This record gives sequence, C-alpha cells and structure tokens, in this order.
Amino acid sequence: MNATVNVGAKLTQIREARQLSTGQLAERSELPEDLILQIESGDFIPSVTPLIKLGRALGVRLGTFLDDAEHLGPVVGRKGQLTTSVRFAGKSRASSGELDFHALAQGKSGRSMEPFLI
Repeated sequence: MNATVNVGAKLTQIREARQLSTGQLAERSELPEDLILQIESGDFIPSVTPLIKLGRALGVRLGTFLDDAEHLGPVVGRKGQLTTSVRFAGKSRASSGELDFHALAQGKSGRSMEPFLI
C-alpha cells in the first residue's frame, strides 16, 4: 500500500496548535521562512534534514509527519514485507523529486528512533 502524506498540512496543523507564526517557527528551526511556507503549501518536497529541524522546533518526533496511529508491543519487520510506504510529494504528482519512506516501526508508540527505508 502506498499513501501520499501531506506533510505541509500536518506541519501547519502542529504549528497552529502551538500558536506559532511561520516567522517564529523559522527562527526556532533555523530554516528560511519562505521554505516553511513552500512546505506548508505543498510546493516543496522536504528532505529529512528540514523535517528533523522542524520536528525539534515543534517538539514532535519525525514520525509525527509520517504516521498518526500508535500501538504497543513489538514491531517485527520481515524481508519482503514492507509496511505501508509514505510518499512525499508536492502539488505535482509527476515530480521527479518524490521520496518513498518505508517506516520500519510504523505506529510504534514510545520509540526514540525513527527507522526508515528511503
């Protein structure tokens, strides 16, 4: 299964819940405000580095941008049985800059690592 995640919408939702402007988030994350605006609008496909900076600035884990469901217990990953992949895409579906992330611990609560195959 392949799902397109709207990272920009999740970023906007989290930023607004914390009552931050894009300028304040830019200052906290040390990223340009125009980059944040492009991510939120879906015009830019972020790599892992800006997402990590944004996650730290907002106090959320990287996986918050990738999945919502959490469950307890161990997560087992077997060869050939990748979980749902997440595609980072801009507004254009035909973008050559799309990245597919396969979460290796999707939905695992309380994790302190974010293992992915990209």
